[in-house]
Amino acid sequence: MDFLRSRHEWIDDPERKMERHDLSRVLEFGNMFKMTYGDAGANEYVQHLQDDLKARFTHLLEDVGALVNDHLEYFGCK
Repeated sequence: MDFLRSRHEWIDDPERKMERHDLSRVLEFGNMFKMTYGDAGANEYVQHLQDDLKARFTHLLEDVGALVNDHLEYFGCK
């Protein structure tokens, strides 16, 4: 198995995904990645979190925008 893929599968393991995306533990897991895979591995872990955070909030903003538009239309403000 490709090392990059195996690291992402470790981070995104459905049973532990929330734990491994916990920003309060980024130093703990980042150091573990650094010790195992070097600086590039630690950077990859942090980049994975950043990408996931950006994607989640992008979806959230889209959902909120749709709700706002629905409410404005409901009240005849659009």
